[in-house]
Amino acid sequence: MKRITLIISILLLTLSCEKDPVVPIEVYNCNLSFSDNSISHPKKAQFENALNDLKQYVPGVQVAVRSKDGNIWIGNQGTIDIPNRVEMKSCSHFLVGSISKMFTSVLIMKLQEQGLLSIDDPIKNWIEPQLINKIENADQVTIKNLLMHTSGVKDYIGTKFQIDRLNNSKLLLTPRQKLEYIFNKNADFLPNEKYGYSNSNYVLLGLIIEKAEDLPLDRVEKLYISNVLGLENTQMETPNNPIPLGTARPYLDLGNGQFQDVMDFALSDAATGDGGIISNAQDLLFFIESIVNQTLINASSYQMMLDNRVEIKTGKWYGLGLEQETKENGFRIGHSGGTEGYTSFLMNYPDSNVSVAVCLNGSSDNEEVLNKISDFIKELQQIAFE
Repeated sequence: MKRITLIISILLLTLSCEKDPVVPIEVYNCNLSFSDNSISHPKKAQFENALNDLKQYVPGVQVAVRSKDGNIWIGNQGTIDIPNRVEMKSCSHFLVGSISKMFTSVLIMKLQEQGLLSIDDPIKNWIEPQLINKIENADQVTIKNLLMHTSGVKDYIGTKFQIDRLNNSKLLLTPRQKLEYIFNKNADFLPNEKYGYSNSNYVLLGLIIEKAEDLPLDRVEKLYISNVLGLENTQMETPNNPIPLGTARPYLDLGNGQFQDVMDFALSDAATGDGGIISNAQDLLFFIESIVNQTLINASSYQMMLDNRVEIKTGKWYGLGLEQETKENGFRIGHSGGTEGYTSFLMNYPDSNVSVAVCLNGSSDNEEVLNKISDFIKELQQIAFE
């Protein structure tokens, strides 16, 4: 999650005076990547009831669930563009925040499978000295450290970054510009000492992928993931097209059912490894299942993603781009994601093949709203396992 809601809130007085954007409704036209048989799902009514319970708390929500019986249900509710009254669709797409890190990790594993790199490589073999020399301990960090957040490399999202977001509402940074925030700063800890989530790790991974393939990161993603799986609603933002037309507009919860459009504050992750993927619930469902079923990566890569992990807290670990957790329904993998106005969750239970993907075009710091979203996701899982 990369929220700076306090800063955004400060700007709401200014934003509230601006006219709502007029967007041609046809730009939101889309089609699902795969067929949808949700209407015949045996638990359709249960899933729809769960969705109805959430409608007053978020602008729009989209869900894809594979239940224990193997059937997939896709549902949606709410709006993707409030002033233009555009309803959410099953094919609508969103920024998915740090779920993008799973894509970056898969790309690293694909490159390792081809012999182009090893996760044990020191990153100094791939990153130019001008960057390595300005990031403390970077000469001791491996690709695996970056993937597991055990590098100690400082997160670029700090006070200075937040101030710049405040002063530049459409801030769009290159990977190197992001890393400049940590130049000549103390590392958080020594490599391999412990776990410490840092978006800078995945910015560096994005640069390594581009170096290994000699292609921009968005093209590498298409080559190894979207085109292979046929994910028609998935792409990586680029500096020239940071949020493509037709993307669900992002909203910040103001309370009492009021939402503020914050599109200008969701533009900082274009093709930088730590974020930038645009997708929808159906595509995300097939993406995570292709990892578990080893159709996107091979069995060895998948096992490495699971086995190389560090404990975050009792019963929860971070692997190679995968959050791992043991819950009441068993062991699960996945990731969460968020940027201003977008929230997403993706999980799979490998032992039962139950999967859940949730995308919202809203973010909130309200405890009641957060609890409702959490309860909603728990209910989806409960129905899926029945």
